Amino acid sequence: MKIGIKLIIGFLILASLVGIMGYIGYFNLNTINSDFKVHHEEYMPAQNTLFHLFVDVDSIIRITEEYDSDWMTKEESTKEIEEKQAEIEAYFAKLRSISALTANEIEELQNSINRFYELSDELFRIHDKAREERVLTMEEFDAQAELVHNQLESTSSRINSLTSESAMVVRATVSSAITTTIVVILVAFLVSVSLGAYISFSISKPVKELTKASDELKKGNLEYEVKIKSNDEIGELAETFNQMRIRLGEREATAIKDRNDLLNSLLKGFEGKAGNIAMILMRGNIQRLVKKNPRIMKIIPKEMANRIKLQQDVEKKE
Repeated sequence: MKIGIKLIIGFLILASLVGIMGYIGYFNLNTINSDFKVHHEEYMPAQNTLFHLFVDVDSIIRITEEYDSDWMTKEESTKEIEEKQAEIEAYFAKLRSISALTANEIEELQNSINRFYELSDELFRIHDKAREERVLTMEEFDAQAELVHNQLESTSSRINSLTSESAMVVRATVSSAITTTIVVILVAFLVSVSLGAYISFSISKPVKELTKASDELKKGNLEYEVKIKSNDEIGELAETFNQMRIRLGEREATAIKDRNDLLNSLLKGFEGKAGNIAMILMRGNIQRLVKKNPRIMKIIPKEMANRIKLQQDVEKKE
């Protein structure tokens, strides 16, 4: 596989991991947002609205009792009750706009409060009548007020439970999102490191092998073979290097043969004493050259090389 293709595949894998991380993060954020929206826009407003209903119902009870006890004038009491009733109607409109309470719950609660209004108005109407009649109506009013309280408490208890459950769901979703994100980041990190190590190793190891082969070639070792089996550019370079090494060896072998032939022809030209003297002088010069460059031993005639080697061995023993 070509190095460029390896790099492209690595880039695509990393881009895919980033895309997966982005998708998971987006999905988790949407889930958290959805759960938080239910918690923040449904249950908490319902809880707050029911609390205000409690307060306004208690205010109407207080105003009615104070008027019945002649602590407030009819005009003051009527005005305050009307204000509270208007607030209660606004709260019911708000409850209808959210889905935390069912339509039946809202209708039952409103019917009870309407009956509560009627009894309060009845107490105002019979204020100046016999005490016995007022007492009976007040008892019915108190019973209706208690019924309204019980309904509000029951509904509030259910909404509080749903609010707590919703908060737990939000916390669980956030915790799950954090855990998932950490796991994905760790996986992406491990894959990235592994991929980077693989690509780096697939490039650096052959380069080191080529460097070593170049050093051997520089030393004159034409027998060292580059053992790189890959289908990328480095494999092609290794194959070219081996071919170059083989051709250099062939050229060196041809040069050695040509030089040997030349020396042999020169040596055959010498005869008699003059030839022996020339041979001795030539061997002495070649021996000095061999000390400077041992590779010369490969290009001189075999017989001369053996004599020079024997002379070197004698000198070492001495």
